[in-house]
Amino acid sequence: MGSKERRLSYSIAFNIEVVNYAEKHGNRAAERCFGSPLTEKMLREWRKQRKNLIKAEKGKKKNFTFMCS
Repeated sequence: MGSKERRLSYSIAFNIEVVNYAEKHGNRAAERCFGSPLTEKMLREWRKQRKNLIKAEKGKKKNFTFMCS
Protein backbone atom coordinates (compact mmCIF):
# COMPACT_ATOMS: atom_id res chain seq x y z
CA MET A 1 0.00 0.00 0.00
CA GLY A 2 2.38 2.83 -0.58
CA SER A 3 5.87 3.52 -1.53
CA LYS A 4 8.79 3.26 0.85
CA GLU A 5 10.31 6.40 -0.63
CA ARG A 6 10.86 9.25 1.78
CA ARG A 7 9.18 12.54 1.09
CA LEU A 8 11.48 15.52 1.02
CA SER A 9 10.70 19.00 2.23
CA TYR A 10 12.46 22.15 1.16
CA SER A 11 12.74 25.47 2.93
CA ILE A 12 10.84 28.44 1.57
CA ALA A 13 14.11 30.25 0.94
CA PHE A 14 15.35 27.32 -1.14
CA ASN A 15 12.10 27.24 -3.14
CA ILE A 16 12.38 30.95 -3.91
CA GLU A 17 16.04 30.59 -4.92
CA VAL A 18 15.17 27.74 -7.29
CA VAL A 19 12.19 29.62 -8.75
CA ASN A 20 14.30 32.71 -9.40
CA TYR A 21 16.94 30.60 -11.13
CA ALA A 22 14.28 28.77 -13.17
CA GLU A 23 12.76 32.05 -14.33
CA LYS A 24 16.14 33.19 -15.67
CA HIS A 25 17.43 29.90 -17.09
CA GLY A 26 14.43 27.57 -17.47
CA ASN A 27 13.02 24.66 -15.50
CA ARG A 28 15.31 22.00 -16.91
CA ALA A 29 18.43 24.05 -16.22
CA ALA A 30 17.27 24.59 -12.64
CA GLU A 31 16.60 20.88 -12.28
CA ARG A 32 20.15 20.08 -13.42
CA CYS A 33 21.68 22.79 -11.25
CA PHE A 34 19.91 22.12 -7.96
CA GLY A 35 19.95 18.34 -7.93
CA SER A 36 18.20 15.18 -8.93
CA PRO A 37 15.39 15.07 -6.35
CA LEU A 38 13.91 18.16 -8.00
CA THR A 39 11.67 17.47 -10.95
CA GLU A 40 10.35 19.70 -13.67
CA LYS A 41 6.83 19.14 -12.32
CA MET A 42 7.88 20.40 -8.87
CA LEU A 43 9.39 23.49 -10.46
CA ARG A 44 6.23 24.23 -12.43
CA GLU A 45 4.19 24.01 -9.21
CA TRP A 46 6.63 26.21 -7.28
CA ARG A 47 6.54 28.80 -10.04
CA LYS A 48 2.73 28.87 -9.81
CA GLN A 49 3.05 29.35 -6.02
CA ARG A 50 5.73 32.07 -6.24
CA LYS A 51 3.60 34.89 -4.78
CA ASN A 52 2.53 32.75 -1.83
CA LEU A 53 6.11 31.64 -1.19
CA ILE A 54 7.30 35.24 -1.06
CA LYS A 55 4.48 36.19 1.32
CA ALA A 56 5.37 33.27 3.59
CA GLU A 57 9.06 34.19 3.55
CA LYS A 58 8.45 37.85 4.32
CA GLY A 59 9.54 38.70 7.82
CA LYS A 60 12.04 35.88 8.10
CA LYS A 61 15.73 36.73 8.16
CA LYS A 62 17.19 33.42 7.01
CA ASN A 63 19.75 33.78 4.25
CA PHE A 64 20.13 30.81 1.96
CA THR A 65 22.26 30.81 -1.14
CA PHE A 66 23.02 27.97 -3.47
CA MET A 67 25.73 28.37 -6.04
CA CYS A 68 25.62 26.51 -9.33
CA SER A 69 28.68 25.86 -11.38
